[in-house]
Amino acid sequence: MVKLILDSLPEFVLTEEEIADLSVLSPYSTLEKSIPFFTNPNNPSSGGEIGELLAHKILSRDFHTEQLVKRLRYKMRSRDAVTGFDIVHIRVDESGELELWLGESKFFSKRSTAIQKAIASLNDHIDSGILTERKSLIGPKISRSSPHFDKLQWLFHEDTNLDEIISRMVVPVFIASDTKITTVGELPTDYLNSVTVELAEIASKVQAAHGHNLDFVFLYVPLNNKDTFDGVWATKLSAFA
Repeated sequence: MVKLILDSLPEFVLTEEEIADLSVLSPYSTLEKSIPFFTNPNNPSSGGEIGELLAHKILSRDFHTEQLVKRLRYKMRSRDAVTGFDIVHIRVDESGELELWLGESKFFSKRSTAIQKAIASLNDHIDSGILTERKSLIGPKISRSSPHFDKLQWLFHEDTNLDEIISRMVVPVFIASDTKITTVGELPTDYLNSVTVELAEIASKVQAAHGHNLDFVFLYVPLNNKDTFDGVWATKLSAFA
């Protein structure tokens, strides 16, 4: 997982122009440029940003979404989030209309803690006043090079009715946490059935808190041991400190 995160960092945090200037023959320099936008190698984060990156990888690969803005660039510069949402993606649906994928990602050892944090964040964000504020913050960050620039500018314009945004929203909820499945050598079918139960628990608790009116997509990455991951992650990043 650490290798996956490091491989994915440049695409996640660098702009299209910066990516175009990269050399495949300078992988170390590429990581040196990317890491400061993601975390401090002297005191690396082992939570929020990693969850955001993993959610991005899954959504772009399996749901064909794309980042609306390179969120962490603005977060690291100002210490304020671009928007309250951890996930800010878009997708073109089958009819050619844009969907806004605005959601939460949580990366904790305890699944119950991750679920509680996700619910609390959604309580803060899915509110007409807060959503209007988020709309005004996201709009100016949209790149003019985006093929969807005109539609996005209209959608995030201050005069656009909030109902237009809500009707196009999908709310992804990403949870990465330690799994309770500890049996060594468990058959893949048994493992899949077990983690599916854990995923169902996430979905039921979030929907119990927010009802079934929102279009949720639930993503779950079961971890063997987050503490072990944190140690490997810190060791790898120490080379860039």
